Amino acid sequence: MTRFLSLATIVLACLQVEGQSVSPRAQETVQTILDLRAIGLPNFEGGQSGPPASVPGLLRELNGQLRTLITDTLNDRSHSGVAGEREIVAELQAAGWKEIPRYKWNAYGEISQIRFDMRTGYDPGILVVSTQLWVPCGAADPDTAIYVFQGGARDWKLILATDADFAHTSERDGNGLQYELSPADAKGSWYLAIAEVPPACGPTTTPASLRYRVLRPGSISR
Repeated sequence: MTRFLSLATIVLACLQVEGQSVSPRAQETVQTILDLRAIGLPNFEGGQSGPPASVPGLLRELNGQLRTLITDTLNDRSHSGVAGEREIVAELQAAGWKEIPRYKWNAYGEISQIRFDMRTGYDPGILVVSTQLWVPCGAADPDTAIYVFQGGARDWKLILATDADFAHTSERDGNGLQYELSPADAKGSWYLAIAEVPPACGPTTTPASLRYRVLRPGSISR
């Protein structure tokens, strides 16, 4: 029953998007994904050790497009209710994006995850959105991005954004960058604590170390 309801929700979200004009930002995002797919992976067996020169720039462009698409969708008052992961996926699908099975991933920039994390106990409310792009190997490629919005319903303001380079250490979720939001103090102030693994590629005998950062509202990269 739960799986049926989940499927029904996705179908309804897709139908809602199809009934409206396709988002130009979603179209740009899908085109960047297709551009990355066209590049393909390097020939590791042939001695190629890193991504082609065009890959890091395209990945940063894709992250920026996803950030704008998420922001626009959150504030789209033609839709009812609070936006979620399914609505972003539906926007991309309406623009022509077709997800491929993970075992067939053969390019950079496949969307590994889009996660919405609504936090309570803050005024105004806080929504943390994280995205992950699949990167097989590369020391300068964005992988995980975190966006913190404040507001409610269909009125959200992006107040903090950060990302991390890919860290090839394991296949577990959250690889590359993890976060925790502090409780609000008596004045309503809070901070975002970030833990990330330094960029690496391939197996290594050196134990991975963690880097920590503390960010406050107003920290928006790019």
